[in-house]
Amino acid sequence: MTIDLFEKTLLDIYSVDTCSPLCKDIWSKDNPTMGHCAIVAILFYDYFGGEIYKNEVDGIVHYFNLIDNKIIDLTTSQFNKEIDYSVKRKKEKDDILRIQETLYRYNLLKERLELALTKKGVDPNE
Repeated sequence: MTIDLFEKTLLDIYSVDTCSPLCKDIWSKDNPTMGHCAIVAILFYDYFGGEIYKNEVDGIVHYFNLIDNKIIDLTTSQFNKEIDYSVKRKKEKDDILRIQETLYRYNLLKERLELALTKKGVDPNE
């Protein structure tokens, strides 16, 4: 699977029920990545490896990935500004998923991603 296919498939399946509870009131189909950064960063890590990082954007916690010294931020579009990635902290998947609500949303989005990929003829386990 490519990163492009991964990202395009996610854009088809984002929804308010996979959005962070802190962002549900402002989530919309016009801004589908809103509130999805943590679970997307974890899913990206699951499929492509690398590392997960955390920073803040206007006081809001934001997660993204680093792979081969390249920043991969598939949810940057939720913000209407450039993100400063210079101040960041590495995070472990298990630490992020200790929050039950995040674990629930991660499993829900993962399930939908695997189904959507299968419908596209892509084996999500390869």
